[in-house]
Amino acid sequence: MIFQSSRRFLFAIIVFALVAVCAAVATAQTVDFTDGESDPVKLFERAQNAHARGDLERALALYEEAIKLRPEFPEAEYQRGVALAALKRPAEAEIALRRAIELRKDWPLPYSALGNLLSRSEKDKEAEPLLRRALQLGAKDFTTLDSLSAVRWRAGDKPEALALAERATDDETAPASAWIWRGIVERANGNAPAAAASLNHALQMEPKNVAALRERAEGRVAAGEYDQAIADLKAALLIVPGDKEISLRLAHVYELCGKKDEAQRIYEAFGQSVDPPQLPGVLNVKGSAEDIAAANADDPKVAQPALERLIAANPKNAGLFARLGEVTRRIDPEKS
Repeated sequence: MIFQSSRRFLFAIIVFALVAVCAAVATAQTVDFTDGESDPVKLFERAQNAHARGDLERALALYEEAIKLRPEFPEAEYQRGVALAALKRPAEAEIALRRAIELRKDWPLPYSALGNLLSRSEKDKEAEPLLRRALQLGAKDFTTLDSLSAVRWRAGDKPEALALAERATDDETAPASAWIWRGIVERANGNAPAAAASLNHALQMEPKNVAALRERAEGRVAAGEYDQAIADLKAALLIVPGDKEISLRLAHVYELCGKKDEAQRIYEAFGQSVDPPQLPGVLNVKGSAEDIAAANADDPKVAQPALERLIAANPKNAGLFARLGEVTRRIDPEKS
């Protein structure tokens, strides 16, 4: 009997604990950020304050409460979309931004934000008209211009991509990434001095910007300035020690300038084969003629899948990895 009573008592404690936990979870799931506020404008202002502090979850909840109280609230829909995009919830962000456009068709900000969101997903056919509409409505910010520049780049229109990248850096708030993109497009358009100047500007703004150092190194390799390229790559490795892609690129540059011992040490550290020096853009590997030709294409969207197939067939070829790194930077410089 005593044993049975103990079991009942223990069972009661477990049930009570489970009820308490469930109640706590339910309370956490229904946190009221409004504090009883029923004015949608005041809720929106509180949401913006939370957004500015980086408290995205609170900001999102407050935007949504404001929209419940005022269903036709384009500013709240727009900011809700921006918060959702920052929270890596692109499908929901797209819905919110489209709703903002529906409610206020003459406002450039949601066009720009939605175009940028779609551009980053390479949904270029949808992104381009939105970005162009944002510009028509008066947008002049670097984000809109750079997004449209990237769209035109992927379409093969290098002159317009350059014109847009140049306009983007007219914005006084343009960050180093805008200058890096301008440098990439300038070099692709054959203007190496302008590209160098843009990348130097980016590095004046952010001396430890790895993407700028890597891109400047590529320009110096193309110009045969191997010592300067090596200096840039070494500087990048001080910032990201042991980075495989940068290390292999450094080894390849050592090969190009005849420093085979230095190249050998790096290749061995990463288990790569030592290949003979190659001219920039030329890949001497096993693979179909079609893939080799595609891997050397100027269009990164053509080159990338071909390079991935060639790497699968030549897994220790350092030159292929270096070429893939260069191509990847052109598809999305922010991933550098």
